[in-house]
Amino acid sequence: METVFASLPEYLVACLILAGAQAVYVLLGFGAGMVAVGLLALVPAAMLGAFVGDRIHLRIDEATFRRMVSVALVVIGAVLLAHRL
Repeated sequence: METVFASLPEYLVACLILAGAQAVYVLLGFGAGMVAVGLLALVPAAMLGAFVGDRIHLRIDEATFRRMVSVALVVIGAVLLAHRL
C-alpha cells in the first residue's frame, strides 16, 4: 500500500492548495469574517490529521480498521441520539 503523502513537502503543498481553495471560497462570498478565518485555521489541522492517519493506516490490518470504524460510528450515533432526546 502507498501513502497519500509521500513526504512532508507534498503535505505542505496539499495544505497550500486547500488554503487557496478556501480563499477563493471566501472571495466568492460564501464565507464572511471570522467564519472564514476559522475555516482557514482548520486547514492545517485537517491536513495534519490526514498525514498522521495516512501513516497509521499502513500499520493496521483491515479487520482491525473495520472494527475501529464500526465502534466509532456506534459511539457517534449514540452521542447524536443522546443529544436529540
